[in-house]
Amino acid sequence: MKELTVQLQQEHKWGELNLFFKEHSQYYKQIDNDEVVFIVGTEGTDFIANLFLNDLNETITNNRIQSELIWNHIKYNRQGPEPWFDDYIIWDSPGHTDPKQHTTLLPESFELLKTLNTSETLSYNIDTNLKNFFSNNKTLNGTRYFITQRLPVISYFYYKNFEKVKIILIDILDIHTEVYAKLLQSVRLSFGMGSSAILSPRPDRTTQEAWVEEQGLYSVLDRFKEIKKITGSNEFTNGILMEALTSNQWTFINDIEENYHCLKKHETIKPLHIDSHILSSKNNAGIMDFPIFSSQLYKINYRKLFYSQDSSHVKDLMKLFNATHNIDYYKEEIQKYDRANLELKLNIERELVLVLDKLKKNNK
Repeated sequence: MKELTVQLQQEHKWGELNLFFKEHSQYYKQIDNDEVVFIVGTEGTDFIANLFLNDLNETITNNRIQSELIWNHIKYNRQGPEPWFDDYIIWDSPGHTDPKQHTTLLPESFELLKTLNTSETLSYNIDTNLKNFFSNNKTLNGTRYFITQRLPVISYFYYKNFEKVKIILIDILDIHTEVYAKLLQSVRLSFGMGSSAILSPRPDRTTQEAWVEEQGLYSVLDRFKEIKKITGSNEFTNGILMEALTSNQWTFINDIEENYHCLKKHETIKPLHIDSHILSSKNNAGIMDFPIFSSQLYKINYRKLFYSQDSSHVKDLMKLFNATHNIDYYKEEIQKYDRANLELKLNIERELVLVLDKLKKNNK
């Protein structure tokens, strides 16, 4: 009964969106697209793109990371300006400039992509910005590749040939894996180069700091500086601290402690509940779980792919990316990536214990 109620709500949302774009967008179903692939998820998307499209050629040089463990994790992931990703991959990062991406996604456009909340009308700027974004001219072998944390719901109302769209969803279904993925992302972002279309350049600004400044959350930056005086600057935990402070300055110690306990239970499964996101484009909201998309939506279970290198998942990815190597090559590289991540996880756990101890003593 609950599943039926969710489905009816989502069907209503699709109808509402279709009517909205049909009435207000001058580009409704106007992009005459060829092949398009959306790689959707919170962790592993950049690695998968680099593995299956680029044979894991390193896209950055290490001139700012001391920890070899962290480097082993992020060297195949997008962080800041990198030649290969900048040439071929499109991603939905609002406000951040990409010199080889002919349009920058406006914050207002990103909000619509994320929440699916419509207003009374659709402004010319947002409509044109979305059209330009989805028709981006970056391609690889004739295919547009998008890396995103959001299901491509809004693109449905711009592409004329949506049947040519494939969606690879790196699916995370349990809380412990979601926290694990979130903390790995926090570590990566703490080394990202924080270029911005809104703020004046500053070479030492990280991706996280740029986002916080763009949102006007200067109290978070001030608090972060004070916290680092207590805990010390730490490559393993700086990004996690910043993310926790951004979420909630008043409960961040408890939040970090909860995340730590989730990391410790990493191997166990606790189902993830997403009731509050069912009408959004959140990657696990299920809003594209309809028969019309069944031949286009490929769900790749994160645990099965990375923890056990599931053959059926690897074969699906090989087919979708027109792979040039045999299955053993891809399974071995995925296993290497997973081992590097697990080793990094153990070190994050150790460092978080030390940070929490310092924070709690200071809080007394």
